[in-house]
Amino acid sequence: MTLAEHIDALDQMIVNGSGQPAIRSQIAFIGREIEAVESRYAMLQQEHFDLAAKHSSLADEHAKLKDAKQPLPFDPQTIT
Repeated sequence: MTLAEHIDALDQMIVNGSGQPAIRSQIAFIGREIEAVESRYAMLQQEHFDLAAKHSSLADEHAKLKDAKQPLPFDPQTIT
Protein backbone atom coordinates (compact mmCIF):
# COMPACT_ATOMS: atom_id res chain seq x y z
CA MET A 1 0.00 0.00 0.00
CA THR A 2 1.10 3.53 -0.68
CA LEU A 3 1.15 6.20 1.99
CA ALA A 4 -1.94 7.77 0.44
CA GLU A 5 -3.73 4.41 0.65
CA HIS A 6 -2.78 4.09 4.32
CA ILE A 7 -4.21 7.56 4.96
CA ASP A 8 -7.41 6.54 3.15
CA ALA A 9 -7.53 3.40 5.27
CA LEU A 10 -7.19 5.53 8.41
CA ASP A 11 -10.04 7.72 7.21
CA GLN A 12 -12.20 4.63 6.66
CA MET A 13 -11.30 3.33 10.11
CA ILE A 14 -12.50 6.59 11.64
CA VAL A 15 -15.68 6.67 9.53
CA ASN A 16 -16.44 3.05 10.41
CA GLY A 17 -15.83 3.64 14.12
CA SER A 18 -12.87 1.31 14.47
CA GLY A 19 -11.38 0.89 17.89
CA GLN A 20 -8.88 3.32 19.29
CA PRO A 21 -5.95 0.81 19.30
CA ALA A 22 -6.37 0.13 15.56
CA ILE A 23 -6.56 3.84 14.75
CA ARG A 24 -3.51 4.62 16.90
CA SER A 25 -1.59 1.80 15.23
CA GLN A 26 -2.41 3.20 11.79
CA ILE A 27 -1.38 6.71 12.88
CA ALA A 28 1.92 5.37 14.27
CA PHE A 29 2.60 3.53 11.02
CA ILE A 30 1.89 6.64 8.95
CA GLY A 31 4.17 8.66 11.26
CA ARG A 32 7.04 6.20 10.74
CA GLU A 33 6.55 6.30 6.98
CA ILE A 34 6.60 10.10 6.99
CA GLU A 35 9.83 10.09 9.03
CA ALA A 36 11.39 7.72 6.49
CA VAL A 37 10.33 9.95 3.59
CA GLU A 38 11.66 13.07 5.34
CA SER A 39 14.97 11.34 6.06
CA ARG A 40 15.34 10.22 2.45
CA TYR A 41 14.45 13.70 1.24
CA ALA A 42 17.12 15.27 3.45
CA MET A 43 19.68 12.77 2.15
CA LEU A 44 18.72 13.51 -1.46
CA GLN A 45 18.96 17.25 -0.82
CA GLN A 46 22.51 16.79 0.49
CA GLU A 47 23.45 14.59 -2.47
CA HIS A 48 22.05 17.21 -4.84
CA PHE A 49 24.03 19.95 -3.10
CA ASP A 50 27.22 17.86 -3.31
CA LEU A 51 26.69 17.10 -7.01
CA ALA A 52 25.93 20.75 -7.78
CA ALA A 53 29.17 21.79 -6.06
CA LYS A 54 31.15 19.18 -8.03
CA HIS A 55 29.48 20.27 -11.26
CA SER A 56 30.35 23.90 -10.57
CA SER A 57 33.96 22.97 -9.86
CA LEU A 58 34.21 20.95 -13.06
CA ALA A 59 32.58 23.72 -15.08
CA ASP A 60 35.12 26.20 -13.71
CA GLU A 61 37.98 23.84 -14.52
CA HIS A 62 36.59 23.28 -18.01
CA ALA A 63 36.34 27.02 -18.61
CA LYS A 64 39.94 27.55 -17.47
CA LEU A 65 41.23 24.77 -19.73
CA LYS A 66 39.20 26.05 -22.65
CA ASP A 67 40.40 29.63 -22.12
CA ALA A 68 44.00 28.48 -21.83
CA LYS A 69 43.55 26.28 -24.89
CA GLN A 70 45.31 23.52 -23.08
CA PRO A 71 44.68 19.93 -23.97
CA LEU A 72 42.50 17.92 -21.66
CA PRO A 73 44.43 16.19 -18.85
CA PHE A 74 43.02 12.86 -20.05
CA ASP A 75 42.07 11.13 -23.26
CA PRO A 76 38.28 11.40 -23.72
CA GLN A 77 38.34 8.21 -25.78
CA THR A 78 39.34 6.20 -22.71
CA ILE A 79 36.23 7.13 -20.73
CA THR A 80 33.76 4.28 -20.49
